[in-house]
Amino acid sequence: MASSLAIAAVADAIKRLFDQQFKQDHPNHPVVTSLTVQLTRGQDIAGSTAISPGTLLVFIPRVVPNLSTRNRLPEDRPSGKRYYPSLPVDIHFVLLPVLKSAAVHYEFLGWIYRTLDDHPVLPAGFLNAGALGTVFAPDEFVEIHLEAPSMSDYVAAFEVNKTRLDAGVSCVARAVSLESTRQIETHPEVQVQDWRFETWK
Repeated sequence: MASSLAIAAVADAIKRLFDQQFKQDHPNHPVVTSLTVQLTRGQDIAGSTAISPGTLLVFIPRVVPNLSTRNRLPEDRPSGKRYYPSLPVDIHFVLLPVLKSAAVHYEFLGWIYRTLDDHPVLPAGFLNAGALGTVFAPDEFVEIHLEAPSMSDYVAAFEVNKTRLDAGVSCVARAVSLESTRQIETHPEVQVQDWRFETWK
């Protein structure tokens, strides 16, 4: 299971994915000679005019618990110790391209969709290749699903992007598990009374 750094690691992986794909797919683009992929928060872009054309903003409007698993069981680790259950979360992303013209903007919307659909699974090797190091176990992966933006996500994007209300792309990383570091202490299940010495074992 991934550590509590999983949210940051997934965001970093998406940033690196688009960095790599742009260099591979558009080595000689006639308009966009370079693309800056930037992790951002709402307060960083609200009312800002400093974002230069040729930027892809990776914005997380919300992270919510994944409730598909109702009965989460404690985890027995290879060390023999038992820990509290991991917490699966859904990480919602909005990708907002900032480009010079409407034509280029629409072109890159299609490219963003195509890139996400071509990479529906991010393996552990790619997730752990970022600056955060090893966050996911070798057998773990993260699924990326395209989705229509919810009303709350649309409003959030509008509130932070009023000056440049352009179309973006929504996707979600489903059921990313956050591993617990809190150990469950175990005790003997029963006590036995030795009547000969009136003591408890």
